[in-house]
Amino acid sequence: MNRSSLVLLLCISTATLVCWPWSNASGESALRLNLPEKYETINANTYDEDGNAVGGARLVITSNEDGNTVLEGTAGITHSASMTYSMVLEPTKRSKLKPLLQKSHSVDLKGNSLGLLTINHVEGFASCSSSESDPKKKMRTLKLPSNDLVSNIPLSLLFRPLVEGKEKEISFQIFLCRPKPRLIHAKAKVVHSKKNAEGIVEVQYTISLGNLLNRVASPFLPKLSVWFDPKIPNMWIGHRIPLYTQGPTVTILRSGNHLKEIGIKQKLERAREF
Repeated sequence: MNRSSLVLLLCISTATLVCWPWSNASGESALRLNLPEKYETINANTYDEDGNAVGGARLVITSNEDGNTVLEGTAGITHSASMTYSMVLEPTKRSKLKPLLQKSHSVDLKGNSLGLLTINHVEGFASCSSSESDPKKKMRTLKLPSNDLVSNIPLSLLFRPLVEGKEKEISFQIFLCRPKPRLIHAKAKVVHSKKNAEGIVEVQYTISLGNLLNRVASPFLPKLSVWFDPKIPNMWIGHRIPLYTQGPTVTILRSGNHLKEIGIKQKLERAREF
């Protein structure tokens, strides 16, 4: 199967997973996430698939005047593809956090905006603003299902029960804008790799297309991971993600940690100015 065939397969299959509850949206996320252990700014670096540092990254965890927890971050390749994101989470009566709003914005390798992705759990919709290359400049909107499980951004909080051994698998949803707005289902679990340094916990997540399509497409899908060190506050040390749909896959790693700790070897060393 070539890449173009795989992309067509994903577009067809994921479209069948989208829910359209036009009259039944509850306007609330069903996710309940752990509180961060501390508010802090985490500086990090962005690495390409060869293990070369190609840019900076940062995650800021703070609170706003309403008492909500706010996550804001940036990552990407200097003077090239990058992403910014933010999320607002409301405290619940059981000392958990409930997602209210998620936003992310990506630019491609040439620095062109790909539009703004918004997930509004309160109003029960997700939307995609147009990219600079879209001549129609339309806002595309999708109603969220009742008690949605959409978690594009807070994966470090979502996966903590796996790291702590309280859950063996977590199911959730991801909202994508390209080639059209849709929800896809995903699952995450801890994987045990001898490549990781002692004490490092790796959570790997994959999209779910159903048993048959999973077997066909699995070899062609990117392996996405989040790494944790349970000994430090907030535990997150890195993750591997695409900067946008069909965009470059990068590894984001907390400053002070090394790629070898998460089993990544530098394949080609080259200098780069940031």
